[in-house]
Amino acid sequence: MRGGSFIQVTLGVVLLIASPIGATDTRVETLGASGLFLEDEDNIWYFPASILKYPNLLVLSFGGRASALTPQSELRTLGTISLPQGLVMGMGFGSDEKQVTYAPLNAKELLHLFWGTRKGNRRFGLRLSQYGAINNHTPAYKKSVSVTEAIIGIESGDDAGSTLKVALAYRGTYFKDFRNGVKRSAPKGYHELVLRARNSVTLTDIASIITVLTATLGARGARTYSTGQVSASTKQGYIAAQIGAAYEISRPEDLLVIFHASMLYNRTVMSPAESKNIIWSFPQAGVGIEKWIRPWLALRAGGILQLQLRINTGNSDISWRSQVSTSPTMGFALRLSGFQADFAVAPAMLKEGPYIMSGTKAPLFTKVTLRYNF
Repeated sequence: MRGGSFIQVTLGVVLLIASPIGATDTRVETLGASGLFLEDEDNIWYFPASILKYPNLLVLSFGGRASALTPQSELRTLGTISLPQGLVMGMGFGSDEKQVTYAPLNAKELLHLFWGTRKGNRRFGLRLSQYGAINNHTPAYKKSVSVTEAIIGIESGDDAGSTLKVALAYRGTYFKDFRNGVKRSAPKGYHELVLRARNSVTLTDIASIITVLTATLGARGARTYSTGQVSASTKQGYIAAQIGAAYEISRPEDLLVIFHASMLYNRTVMSPAESKNIIWSFPQAGVGIEKWIRPWLALRAGGILQLQLRINTGNSDISWRSQVSTSPTMGFALRLSGFQADFAVAPAMLKEGPYIMSGTKAPLFTKVTLRYNF
């Protein structure tokens, strides 16, 4: 075996095993939380057919959301490899905080499998994920969750013109509630369907318009046991939708500017009380700029603006409140040969300054991603 091949294989083993999923969401977050609007390896998780664009890649990501004021625990790795007959496969492991069944959970033992192939100008992809999670907010209360996800995706077009990405995802969850060691609910099931679509239209050599649509439908049922083992059935369901557009100016060799805005709608219904919780986010907007000032150094900056309206109804009572939030994003990247490191600077550090000036022990980075193309 040649020395270079040995180094590549060794690095792959270290990244995939030494750190138990992910993509360069550090870059996406630091560019104004551009999400699905931005073409990036992060798309692999939402549009699995995109794995064909990123073969022979190793990624290690740790930290939390780059736009979060405080760090979140997260550790993820991903590896992809090209195979004969135009196939690309991938695998990921990790542990992080996830929003599962309406509660933040510490997810463990995450396993993700990816597969992609092409036929003509169409690309097809599949992601299968399995993980467990435990919520231990208080010693007396415990919730354990087992989650299975499956996403199928199809893409058409090429980077020189219009590109359409569509994906359909299913998530099935089984969970148990315990209080003081006693099982207190017998779940009937939790299911979620998500439809995502992203369309990119090239206007000029450097300008594009991107539109994104996401629709989610979920439902959960459970039988809760109260004092005296008197049971009551509850049902909870929700629908959510997002529609948005972005304008992107891109010179692949050194510059990217993106403006995006979207509207989000979320409605949750709980029975038998038939209470409703409706959340409108409009607008949710952001801007991001990336500039490679040297072949080995890129600077990134952006910002997020969100206006949110919450409406709660139940028992003939209606309450509502509004909230406006803003958050700066900033980061940089270092590149050397096939290696690249992305860093997200903590917003708290941006607002309060480094420790030597403010005395506040804010973290310097909220998220770091390392990747290697072999």
